[in-house]
Amino acid sequence: MARAARMPWFWLMSDEARAADVLPLIAALPRGCGVVLRHYGCERRGEIAAAAGGLCRRRGLAFLVADDVGLAVRARADGVHLPQHRVGAGLAMRRPWEGWLVTASAHCPVSLRRAVACGVDGVFLSPVFATLSHPGVEGIGALRARIWMRGLPAGMRVYALGGMSRARLRQFGTARPAVGAARTARGAARTANIGWAGSFPPKGVPPL
Repeated sequence: MARAARMPWFWLMSDEARAADVLPLIAALPRGCGVVLRHYGCERRGEIAAAAGGLCRRRGLAFLVADDVGLAVRARADGVHLPQHRVGAGLAMRRPWEGWLVTASAHCPVSLRRAVACGVDGVFLSPVFATLSHPGVEGIGALRARIWMRGLPAGMRVYALGGMSRARLRQFGTARPAVGAARTARGAARTANIGWAGSFPPKGVPPL
């Protein structure tokens, strides 16, 4: 299956400070979502990655490990997620096998374009709105985010992260994210390939 077709509409971003035990959150996700394991400072990160990876495979969820290609391979993850400062690193951008997914974080238009130019499969744009994970930081806002996304290649997935909700997703021009160029062409979304992400499972948004 092509990588673009495997990109979920929603990603759960683990947050050890707010929810150290990520497994119950993964179990609450509907099929077709994805999980990015951060837990950067956790001593049991390898153990958690193995358990989370197995649970994701059983539940039909995509699974990425943040900023550790070796751990991602050992946990049989679907790929790796790169922090903004790691985008463009040759080792991180190599794909161990066909179908390996690579996503990246972006916090400004320059980093967004750089990630796209490096060939990532999706970009997490944040913080779109004010969020507890970035106290005191002003959100990008939906309007500015949409401006930054103009002219991106067809099929490039951009995930709004930070203070997101179903109501705020509508500010991007759709109540449900697009999941591919064909669906966008049918008018399901006016902003191409927008998805969203958060530290907890979404409420009230059915899987596509």
